[in-house]
Amino acid sequence: MKINGYVPAQILKTYTSNKRSEGTAQKQDTPREDSAVISKEAQDMQALINHAMDMPDIRTEKVTAIRERLESYEIDLDQLADHIVQEMVESKIIKGQ
Repeated sequence: MKINGYVPAQILKTYTSNKRSEGTAQKQDTPREDSAVISKEAQDMQALINHAMDMPDIRTEKVTAIRERLESYEIDLDQLADHIVQEMVESKIIKGQ
């Protein structure tokens, strides 16, 4: 095969320039690592979320204190009866007027 109008130096120059462009194309195809920048506010928010997730769902001190109060709670039946009678009398008086 005969190529007219080309000088061997031009062919060599074209070939080497094509080789160089292939090398840069390969460099562009190499995978880069992804990266992200997280703001200080987002880092603080994540720290708060992690702290909240580490906390127990039930505050045992509060539950224990309420349980103790309920166990020792006693109703004065005489006082309760007096209040019921008083409410009934007052409601009849109000309705009667």
